[in-house]
Amino acid sequence: MKAYEYILAKQIHWALNQGISLVGSRGKRGRGAYTHILEENLFEPLDPDVRKHFETGDGGEINGSRNKPAKMQAVHSSSAFLRYSSVYSRSAPERFNAFLIRPMIENALPS
Repeated sequence: MKAYEYILAKQIHWALNQGISLVGSRGKRGRGAYTHILEENLFEPLDPDVRKHFETGDGGEINGSRNKPAKMQAVHSSSAFLRYSSVYSRSAPERFNAFLIRPMIENALPS
């Protein structure tokens, strides 16, 4: 198994163990790796300024639709991971390794 597939499988497993149901990249179609709502994939809500920044962008990071979840709803979202890693590395370095994006820290890496 390639590293990406291994990490993705662990992230999906984490979400399901937390009672978070997942949908595919096209709602009922695609691999179930997206949370129903963005907040299920984040430790904390996005700051209002950060949310506004993402909402005005054209990358679809937090603006999903009924048939297509936002990119940041993916358990493997690099934008969520980078957002949280930059916030915690600056604001709470002692918590940096403990509180990134939820599934990336709890079960993503082999023990």
